[in-house]
Parts: sequence; structure tokens; C-alpha cells
Amino acid sequence: MNELRIIKKIEILWLRMAPGRASYGNPGAEGIGATARNHNSEMINVLIQGLGVTTSYIAENYAIANALNGAVEKG
Repeated sequence: MNELRIIKKIEILWLRMAPGRASYGNPGAEGIGATARNHNSEMINVLIQGLGVTTSYIAENYAIANALNGAVEKG
């Protein structure tokens, strides 16, 4: 599994995330997707990733963590 790490500290005035997941069973084949937008509604990051076989709880948490991580990387 991926390890969550701090890449750089940034000041975020406003961040809107829309994480989600899709599955075939629980547990089952899971995939995640997320978008992150800034305070001007400009797209910061888009995430699409297959996770393999896992639970819906783990997939939803991966979507949130990876969307935040991607937003930090993109600034």
C-alpha cells in the first residue's frame, strides 16, 4: 500500500474535492477517482486509479488521501 507523506507545506485558502469509488462487490475489484479545485474553481488535480481487490472503505480513504496528496504536489 502507498505510504502517506508530507511533500511540502502550502497555504490553502479553499479546496473543493470530489472523491469517489466504484466496485464490483465488497470486497471486490475497486477503482477510485477524484477531482480537486481551488478557490477560483480551477482544476488542480484529477485522479483515476485502479486498486485491485480491496474493500469500499479502503478505496474511499485512498481516494481522499491521494486527491489531497496530488493537490499538494500540484500546488
